[in-house]
Amino acid sequence: AMFVFIGAVSRSKAVLERARSEDNPLLIRRSKFAYSLFSTLLVFSLITLGVAILHVGCSYAVRDQNACLSNMRQLGMGLALYTQDYDEHLPPTKSGLEAVARDGRHLDGITSKCPSATSPFSYGMNAAIGGKSLADFENTSDVPELFEADALNLSFTGGLKDVTIERHSGSANIICLDGHSLHGNSLNLDKLKWTPSTQRKP
Repeated sequence: AMFVFIGAVSRSKAVLERARSEDNPLLIRRSKFAYSLFSTLLVFSLITLGVAILHVGCSYAVRDQNACLSNMRQLGMGLALYTQDYDEHLPPTKSGLEAVARDGRHLDGITSKCPSATSPFSYGMNAAIGGKSLADFENTSDVPELFEADALNLSFTGGLKDVTIERHSGSANIICLDGHSLHGNSLNLDKLKWTPSTQRKP
């Protein structure tokens, strides 16, 4: 009886070994299914992690661009108040925003640096409009007044070639003469009237 029992155990082990062998179609299918499930979960986890990191990065970028735009709108309001005080005339080209700051009434407490900038100052005034009267312009909605630039001081003035679009994923904040803002990029910046030619005749 003992030999019969030992023989049965041996046969059972042999059967289990065959069942566990790689030639067993059922185990092969289960192994493939388990491997596919693991791979799918791994890929899904990596994608989720990547999306989360990208979302955080985009959130910081949007926050900085909005803060920058807020700065420029306040500068634009200060510039508008200066223009009202000086018989509707804009600051001279050689002074730019420095003339507004020297006035001491319109730029107090306003930040002149973009959170994403590395230069001392972040904004410049359109040199082509310096010293001109608002009455000289037939249309002010497409004439840039302030733009993002790598400026060294508040008196920086320039034009299209001085606009920096590296801070906000290929775009730059622009304030036009009529006070409205826009996101300028390589597709629409050159369509603005940086050197206005359509002016009212005296």
